[in-house]
Amino acid sequence: MARGESGRPSVPLGGSPEFMTTAQVARWLGASPRTVSYWAAAGTLPAVKIGRQWRFEKSAVRKWIDSKRSGPRQRNSNRSR
Repeated sequence: MARGESGRPSVPLGGSPEFMTTAQVARWLGASPRTVSYWAAAGTLPAVKIGRQWRFEKSAVRKWIDSKRSGPRQRNSNRSR
């Protein structure tokens, strides 16, 4: 059985959300951990604060990314060259 940081066996909870750390989200987004923390504190990026640390639900971050994406770029065929 896998052991957690405390040395006790870690048991995955079925159906529970997967959470990420600030550093993990920063690497995923290509931003600094400080910027990710700022976005979380400002309410821009969905997060939960546990003690002094931010945790990010992976599916919520994925939805946030999708909401920030712009649509496909359309080419203007009438544009002169």
